[in-house]
Amino acid sequence: MRNKDPRLLYIAITINGLAIVWFLIFLEYMYVGVVVGISAVIWFFVLLKKKQDQLEVNFQQRFSGKRIRCLDKCAVFRAQESHGYSQPQGKGYLVLTDDELYFEMVLLNKVLSIPTAFILEVGQTNRLLGVNPLRAMLKVDFEDDKGNKDAIALNVKELALWKKEIKGVMGENV
Repeated sequence: MRNKDPRLLYIAITINGLAIVWFLIFLEYMYVGVVVGISAVIWFFVLLKKKQDQLEVNFQQRFSGKRIRCLDKCAVFRAQESHGYSQPQGKGYLVLTDDELYFEMVLLNKVLSIPTAFILEVGQTNRLLGVNPLRAMLKVDFEDDKGNKDAIALNVKELALWKKEIKGVMGENV
């Protein structure tokens, strides 16, 4: 469940290094710096589009033939209690089927799959582990595969609908 992608450290170091190089180029050769900066922004959005397309293909394959009870392709993962205070946040796909609550982040390789039988409680919260966005978040309390209690918080478009659908799935699993 935890994002253990070792490439994140290298990506962060590379981005910071390139930002410093770009700044130094910009100081000496302003027009070259502007072109490099614009190229980097374009490259980032092309990369993001490729990741989004791959996520859509994976989504279509994974959930073909399954009954999707709720779907939000713009859900924002905010926090997971077991991961402590410093953790990545990001936008991704949140899907509820009869069997699982599934989240996959677009930019990072974070995947979270919670069997619906392991969901203990669903509600809303304004704060989890210091994360306090301006609007209420969906909070899902669950038991992990080792029997430990955990919780996640996400921003979803239709909070009331998500709570209702998850409670419906929980009622069917009793």
